[in-house]
Amino acid sequence: MTYPLIYVKLQGIESDLQPHEINPALYSGGQNISYDNNGMQKCRGYIQTYGALNNTPLYCLYTDTIDSEWLYAGVNNISVTSNGSHIDITPDGGITITEAERWTGGILNGVIVLSSQDIEPIYWDGVLSNKMVTLPGWDPNDRAAVIRPFKNFLVALNVTKVDGNYKNMVKWSDIADSGGIPPTWDHTLPGNLAGENLLGGQEGPLIDALPLGDLLVIYKNNSCYTMQLTGGQFVFAFKDLFRNIGALSKDCIAAFRGQHCVLTPDDVVVHDGRAVQSIVDMRMRKWIFDSINEPYAHTSYVVNNHPRDEIWICFPTKDAQNPNMALVWNYNDNLFSVRDLPDSPFINIGIVRGDDIDDPPDILNPFWDQDNEIWDIDQTPWNKQYLDSTSKNLVMCMGNNLMLQDAGDTFNNVEFESYVERLSFPTQDLKHVHLVRALRPIIYGDEGTVLKIQVGGQLHANDPIYWTPERDFIVGQDRFDVFVKGRFLSFKIRSESSGKWQIKEIGIEIAPFERY
Repeated sequence: MTYPLIYVKLQGIESDLQPHEINPALYSGGQNISYDNNGMQKCRGYIQTYGALNNTPLYCLYTDTIDSEWLYAGVNNISVTSNGSHIDITPDGGITITEAERWTGGILNGVIVLSSQDIEPIYWDGVLSNKMVTLPGWDPNDRAAVIRPFKNFLVALNVTKVDGNYKNMVKWSDIADSGGIPPTWDHTLPGNLAGENLLGGQEGPLIDALPLGDLLVIYKNNSCYTMQLTGGQFVFAFKDLFRNIGALSKDCIAAFRGQHCVLTPDDVVVHDGRAVQSIVDMRMRKWIFDSINEPYAHTSYVVNNHPRDEIWICFPTKDAQNPNMALVWNYNDNLFSVRDLPDSPFINIGIVRGDDIDDPPDILNPFWDQDNEIWDIDQTPWNKQYLDSTSKNLVMCMGNNLMLQDAGDTFNNVEFESYVERLSFPTQDLKHVHLVRALRPIIYGDEGTVLKIQVGGQLHANDPIYWTPERDFIVGQDRFDVFVKGRFLSFKIRSESSGKWQIKEIGIEIAPFERY
């Protein structure tokens, strides 16, 4: 006798609650999995690009110039890629920074600016024959922990002078001419707009800053402020924004859709400059802060993968010094997934062209007749040229390589495991014990891909799960019959190979067995 199949559609992962308390529309765990096209799938991998580098990069930035592509900076060397070559643009005389200080910077009027607490801030004009040089008008005795572009100014935070460290100092340059770099930082010179201000309020140093509309939001660990161009005698106005929200470390803020997503010392929040909301509370907050390696939490960072409407919250786990895991938040659908990283000190977003890779993946072959992806799980935008944000991809520093993320089906030619699981899923009426006779997962993917499925049951939510032996499931060929008794059903679906797969729905054949 057969019974009707009950189809359930699970999307996203949440792990903070007890499994039986989790929304029935969610998975309770997973790794190397992503949400896309209304389904949960094995995440894409990453591949090497730009060949052997001149250094081990701690920072990378897409340059958007005619002759160069990506700048990458290490402890002693700064280089750019250009048509398959690597050009050293390290300042004459050399540099040395401590790895813990990290680079910060950005692009102002097409000019790249970099800063570290260990050296004078420097810039590059984009000419391949030129080296990076010190910013004009900068006091050679000063150092800045952070420099960020804002409007036509450069803004430095946490400034050290000959008489000590001013951890609450905001220092800004004179205004830059269109297409140029600010001529000076000396606010004592008449007729320029450079200035300094000390922000009081909560204890702790200034951590980082990021524009939000017409404001620059400046973050400490436990508070944040706004900086707004007003003109007049004081040039900028400063106001308290939030007294209980701050950034965990540098680069722990990402802008998206007129908002900031911030990894704080104890939460992940979004705000629009007015209202603040946690996106992980009672969902993934306990999971992420239980997972972070606290002594190296300062290496965490947040990046917006906007072609996929995702924020990647990257952090080191208990055994790592650099981020080796990402909690991925899809902000279109407010869903989470989790993926491994390869001990990466930094990820940024920009354009990688197919001719920069020996065997470019489909994601870089945007034309219809070049696309080999499976229709139902295809992520490739057809006939898309390098004109807007959907042409951009995440690029990751890894050892002495730059890696293109979300490309290929392996971690740089190494196969990896991915899985999703749902523990203690309630099987209809909990007054009855049910017999689960079959699982019918609706899975799209490469035909012949071998998945492994395990099913278990519980009479009560706090009972141990009685698992059946793990069995193979071949995509496009197999059915999955099983006999599991209980009021709560658990299942885990995983893969060890490089094949693509995506779960759309899971059909469960349930037969009444006995009353409570």
